[in-house]
Amino acid sequence: MAAFKLSIITVTYNAEPLLEVTLNSIRAVKTPQIEYIVVDGHSKDGSLEVLKKHEDIIDQLVSEPDKGIYDAMNKAIKLAHGEYLLFINAGDEILAPPIQRIFREGISSDIIYGDALYVDEVRNDLGLRSTFTSRSLPQKLTLSSYKMGQRVSHQSFIVRKDIAPMFDLRYRISADYNWMLYCIKNAKSSTNLVEPISIFLHGGVSKQQIKKTLKERFEIMVLHFGWFDTLWIHLKVGLRALMFFGKNKRLD
Repeated sequence: MAAFKLSIITVTYNAEPLLEVTLNSIRAVKTPQIEYIVVDGHSKDGSLEVLKKHEDIIDQLVSEPDKGIYDAMNKAIKLAHGEYLLFINAGDEILAPPIQRIFREGISSDIIYGDALYVDEVRNDLGLRSTFTSRSLPQKLTLSSYKMGQRVSHQSFIVRKDIAPMFDLRYRISADYNWMLYCIKNAKSSTNLVEPISIFLHGGVSKQQIKKTLKERFEIMVLHFGWFDTLWIHLKVGLRALMFFGKNKRLD
């Protein structure tokens, strides 16, 4: 098996209309040092046909039933041979310049992160995530950076595999938030690229999902920050999330 530097992972289920743009972005960065893994949840639409059109850039393809997105991500972590991991979902895109920069400059921090560009369902540019969410990108990544929410997009968070845990399947919506906190705890170094690493397809979130998200994030914050800090911080996070949803009909 080749010695890959980076494993890029896409997990997908019945996402045929979204896959082409993602696969084309992977094609633009694919090199012998980059492994591309796709874990499909046994899609019933035309997803597999789209994936087969791009089989020349896919190093590993699994299509079988799973227990949800985080179960699929765990499968992908177990399959990955890269030194680093990066998750790019169906409908999202990876940007070539920052990835090329990582290789060119030999950046080797435990975590490498950057901003993200937001687009809507018809690919209209919504601007940088840091601007769109009014949350500046932390200059130095620490646990405290995440006390007021997920400051770095999952699609712009590259982590060394040997410090990355499995996703906790108890959490159905916010397991990525918990996973990133554990990665940060385990990391000894990080590099902020500043520039956007990914293009993120921003979709709507229902009020019911907001309630579930806030409940899960509360539990996760208690785990990482303790009860006292969580009670105080979560009141502010919850209020901001509700106000943001009321204005934009979106969460995060």
